[in-house]
Amino acid sequence: MARARLGVILMVLDICSVHPDRDIALARAKKHVGFYITYPVSDVVAEIEGVQELVNYLRASMMQKGLAAYEDTPDELVEMFSITGTPEECRQKLDNYKGLPHVALHTPYVPPLTAEESEDSYLQVIDAFKR
Repeated sequence: MARARLGVILMVLDICSVHPDRDIALARAKKHVGFYITYPVSDVVAEIEGVQELVNYLRASMMQKGLAAYEDTPDELVEMFSITGTPEECRQKLDNYKGLPHVALHTPYVPPLTAEESEDSYLQVIDAFKR
């Protein structure tokens, strides 16, 4: 079990957008990743990962377009901060987290996603990873 020196159990919380149609999965992930990455608390991670310019671009787009700007979230940010794609792609991406004791998959649900899209996102994750 992976543990930090102080006995803390490590866990990853990752946005996960699964759909048989990769374009739908990507569109949902763009909205959710964009929602999170534009909060200033994410700047530390964006700076470490070298994507602060992309985040700043998205923030500027938000000033002009509001929530619709989340559709402009660069694919690079989606790939970096989510597990997104078809069920098979997502299962393969989840393999990158082997060795961690806990991985929580966070389904897309933020506006401008509809309640129906959010529910479908949840059901797609359950279907993709059921045993």
